[in-house]
Amino acid sequence: MKDLPRVVKVFPREGYKLHVFFSNGECREFEMSGMLAQRPYQQLNDPIAFRHIHIDDVAGTVAWLSGQDINPAILYEQSRPLDV
Repeated sequence: MKDLPRVVKVFPREGYKLHVFFSNGECREFEMSGMLAQRPYQQLNDPIAFRHIHIDDVAGTVAWLSGQDINPAILYEQSRPLDV
């Protein structure tokens, strides 16, 4: 099984999208809008809350101040590559 790259940077974008930079040099766009109806992510419908994102260095996830997080494997496998 191939190891997935680590998330090294993440930026919130308009339309509830994330631009995620990985340790292999790839930048990918992850669409969050479909997840915002799910209970753990409902608070992120607030654009201000959505923008408060960071990388949890201990868990290796992308996380928000309000406690939600996303596994990097999901971010990688369910995103599309960007040309940057």
